[in-house]
Amino acid sequence: MADKLKNDGVHPMTQLRILAPMQIAVPILTLAYFIFVDFNLALFLGAMLLGYLWAAFGTVVGYHRIFCHKLVKVNNFWKILFNIGGSISQHLSSTVYSMSHTQHHMFTDTPKDPHSPRYRGLKAVLYYDHAHVMDKHTLTPREKLKTMVAHKDLMKDPIHQWFGKYYLYVIATYVAICAGIGAMFGHPMCGIVYGYFITFCYTHVLAQPLIILNHLDWMKGVRPYKNNFASNKYLGWPLIFLEHNHADHHQYPDGRDWTGRMIKRIFA
Repeated sequence: MADKLKNDGVHPMTQLRILAPMQIAVPILTLAYFIFVDFNLALFLGAMLLGYLWAAFGTVVGYHRIFCHKLVKVNNFWKILFNIGGSISQHLSSTVYSMSHTQHHMFTDTPKDPHSPRYRGLKAVLYYDHAHVMDKHTLTPREKLKTMVAHKDLMKDPIHQWFGKYYLYVIATYVAICAGIGAMFGHPMCGIVYGYFITFCYTHVLAQPLIILNHLDWMKGVRPYKNNFASNKYLGWPLIFLEHNHADHHQYPDGRDWTGRMIKRIFA
């Protein structure tokens, strides 16, 4: 199964190594554009809303709750739409995201958890600690296999396989569309910045760090997670669609939290 994953799509570590420098470069380029070229408040607010919608639909509902935690089974139409949304917002294939997040749930609050600020420090807050996701020096062969077997349905599904191979082309097509819309008004780079860069920054500079900072329970060593524990509620929760009480999700990853129940009601 490991060989199948390597051959059927962009390798997990390759995807993560592509994402890592982007999490540094894209915010810098965005800021440089605002300082030296132009900043439009109305476009910025609209782009933030667009980033919110891509993150909510592609990452939270599709990649996270449906593909990774398998709350419900969806038809091919929704698989395609969620893969498009997740590719744009996460810059990872659904299979790689799911394996990474499963590793996070399997080893929460341990040195093998790739997202824990308690063990990874600022690196885990600012961006994924890529060196520890599905890494042979971090996981034993049995642990790695267990993480992969949890998502054998994704690895065998032709739609997920296709996006595993071509998700970068999906992102490139989206960037081209953004540039085309900008070109219609004489500013293709403006379309890329407001349509793509800010969408990327919303997920990887704003939403992802806020969700991880939401895990203050980890830094206090509070396990098992307490339902409605005070540190689950933080000022940035309106910016994170359906994930403001994320530790409750760790307590009930099977979807018994209110977010899971809502997704089941809509898509079941």
